[in-house]
Amino acid sequence: GNYNYTLTISGILSKRHEIFLQGLMTKTGNIYELKTIPDFIPSFVILRVWNDAPTGTPAETYKVDKFKGAQLTKLSFSGASGDMVKYEATFNITTFEREINQKITGTKPAFSAIADGLFNFGDMEFDLPYGENNDAKSFSFNIGYEFPDDATQYMNSLTRLPAIPLRVAGEFSYVNNYHKNGNEKILETLLYNNNQIEEQVFTLKNNANTWSFGFYSQPINYSLADPDKALFENNITLRLAVSAVGEGYAPLLDISIT
Repeated sequence: GNYNYTLTISGILSKRHEIFLQGLMTKTGNIYELKTIPDFIPSFVILRVWNDAPTGTPAETYKVDKFKGAQLTKLSFSGASGDMVKYEATFNITTFEREINQKITGTKPAFSAIADGLFNFGDMEFDLPYGENNDAKSFSFNIGYEFPDDATQYMNSLTRLPAIPLRVAGEFSYVNNYHKNGNEKILETLLYNNNQIEEQVFTLKNNANTWSFGFYSQPINYSLADPDKALFENNITLRLAVSAVGEGYAPLLDISIT
């Protein structure tokens, strides 16, 4: 009995996708910070532009699908050796209009300007707590909000009301080479006590831009090297956590943009 819309956008990550960070975090200077759960998540209007030639004089009117009230609920980044860094963004949508006319003005960016802003996995830098500290074969990072159930989001309404987040959830996973003298030797103890919280850092880079991610996390799952099966890798999953620092708390996540 309700209208329920979800939109997922995915592709190769570039510096232009910084706008996604504005949907989840607070920006101060050149740093996006997630320290407290916001009372309200900002919403986007997203256009899916059809391939039809623009019309009008000048030719600035395009056929589009327009998605309104798009609130970003989950954002993921991933990459692997020999490939580009990918993203996936999931939105809750209030309403959408299909095949409408929309005037779009401005200068279309050149392909070279877009290509220079892409992030390649080979340019990434890692500071990992387990295994080979500075090298990884693949990684996955996601962060998002959890929301009330549908009965709350549709109170006295056929369409979804603006979502109010309840809590933050996120994970960081990576695959790297096992280190016989590394910290992975004590992972079983850490999981048993479940009290190990460590700072994590990784950096996305291209020719002119750097995104540096800093956060705290707890190990929640792992698989280690198995020489009998010719496996010499760690597969580590960590859950984002808040760490007490001095009299306050460190941000759950901060991303420095340079």
